[in-house]
Amino acid sequence: MFLQGGGHSTLAYYPPIYDKNGVNTNPDRNTTTSTLKCLTCGKMWNCISQFNLTTYEQVVNTQPTDKEIEKFAEKKKEVNDELIEKMLKWADKVLDGVDLNEELPDEETTR
Repeated sequence: MFLQGGGHSTLAYYPPIYDKNGVNTNPDRNTTTSTLKCLTCGKMWNCISQFNLTTYEQVVNTQPTDKEIEKFAEKKKEVNDELIEKMLKWADKVLDGVDLNEELPDEETTR
């Protein structure tokens, strides 16, 4: 069983232009895009219809794995801890009366 998701279409008028043999040389070039999902296996496709032809392209699962999420969380904690440490150093310097408009010794090494 499949579920077709809502789509959208371009909307432009293409007036017919016929050649000497009666062939329309200006066909409707509007495009309709939608999605199709299999309710059994969960696979999903993007559907594009143009010129009375529909093409289907499978959507690859781009959800991160548990390992990738864990790695991201560890990196985020590491970065946050570093930022907190820097903020505390700056707060100590402010409390000590250091002018923050002057370049601090630890800034010279990072530039």
